Amino acid sequence: MVCLLWMAFQHLEVVLVETKIISISDNRQLTIPKEFFDKSNLGSKAECAYKDGTIIIKPLLKYDDDFTEEILKDLVAEGYEGYSLVEAFKKRRTDLKIAAEKLQEEGRKIASGDIKGVSFEEVFTDD
Repeated sequence: MVCLLWMAFQHLEVVLVETKIISISDNRQLTIPKEFFDKSNLGSKAECAYKDGTIIIKPLLKYDDDFTEEILKDLVAEGYEGYSLVEAFKKRRTDLKIAAEKLQEEGRKIASGDIKGVSFEEVFTDD
C-alpha cells in the first residue's frame, strides 16, 4: 500500500502560481497588475484563450520580422538579386506567415481538444 501511494505521489507536480484579485468592469474590461504585465512580454495586443473554465492571456506571437535575415540569406544563396530578390522575399515571407498562422490554429485546436495531437515519440520514432 505504501509503495502504491509513493508511486502516485511521484507523478504529482507542484506548481506555485502568483495570483492577485482584480476587478472587472461592466464592459468586461480588466487591468492586468503591473508586475504581471512587466513579466509577461505583452504588447498592445494579446491572445486570449479559454480552456476548462480558465481564461488564458498570453503575448501575441509576431512573425513579421522573425526570419527576415534567414530568408534573405537563402534567397541570395539561391542566386536571387535585384527586383527578383525583392519579389521572392515577399512571397517567402507571406508563405512563412501563412504557415505560422496554420501552426498556431492547429495548436489551438489541439489545446481545446478539437483534434488529437501527436507525441514526440510518434513523430521521431522509426517504426
